[in-house]
Amino acid sequence: MKIAALDIGTNTALLLIAEISPEHGTLKSLYNAQEIVRLGQGVDADRKIQPEAKERLYNALMKFQKLIKLYDVKYVVAVGTSALRDAKNSAALIREMDAKTGIEIKVITGDEEAEMTFLGAITGIAELPKRFLVMDIGGGSTEFILGRASSQLGARSAPVNFDVEDQVSVDMGSVRMTERFFKSLPPSKDDVEAARQAFIKQLSPKVGKFIAGREMMIAVAGTATTVAQLALGLKQFSANDIQGYNVKYDEAHSLYQTILTKTPSEIEEMGVSPGRADVLPAGLLIFHQAMRLFSLTAVKVSIQGLRYGVVLKELERLRLMLR
Repeated sequence: MKIAALDIGTNTALLLIAEISPEHGTLKSLYNAQEIVRLGQGVDADRKIQPEAKERLYNALMKFQKLIKLYDVKYVVAVGTSALRDAKNSAALIREMDAKTGIEIKVITGDEEAEMTFLGAITGIAELPKRFLVMDIGGGSTEFILGRASSQLGARSAPVNFDVEDQVSVDMGSVRMTERFFKSLPPSKDDVEAARQAFIKQLSPKVGKFIAGREMMIAVAGTATTVAQLALGLKQFSANDIQGYNVKYDEAHSLYQTILTKTPSEIEEMGVSPGRADVLPAGLLIFHQAMRLFSLTAVKVSIQGLRYGVVLKELERLRLMLR
């Protein structure tokens, strides 16, 4: 059967259309799409989704709805994360989007997001250590998840047993950090240092609980895949090249020194998509500082994440119904 999973994030709306087999417990990706919606624009300041952000979301959902119909998908699951959790007017927005587009968005908790992101990130990655970390740099927040998986993972199937041992959400993502600290782009040295210190202040007291998983960190979401793309010297996104790529610390450090001195248009010239170029400096700062705080020599990048976890949770639910 076909299923569509939508991840409505603070900066990006993502769509995965997949073929799943509850009988065999497998998932095959058919189509991926993304739209920059910047839903979190201004949410940090006044806790409201702005009218222009609402319009961008509506346009993205209508594009996704066309793809869903093109692929003849009957089963659709849409989840909302940080921006919709934080905004005071999210309930009204969700009702309006449902009425106008036919897509009902469910706002998930931080714990639900962590579990499904963890599951999506690790599926298909073999030779995992006993314990490991998943890092999800979003637009509004950054999650660190410590867990384990007790079975070898196939290319399409989920782990038979996995466990999220602990997770923490740092109230700082690429959009929120940009709005809070970067008065201009490229940011001044003082602004970069203020952002860096604020991130360190939030994360460093929590590092001790997660150090047990530092043998491997898997990073998901747009910042991580863009960092991998730039480290590989690619002018455009290539899923096959980026999936599983290990970003070495020297590569991240070099990009950190370069990207934070460039304007958004200069970053776009490097192959970064419009709508991400202006928040990449903040996202890269988070990526780089996380590597430093955990003393990591490399970070493995996964193009998968929450939307894959959403599909896999539904797959498992359907498998249980068949028993």
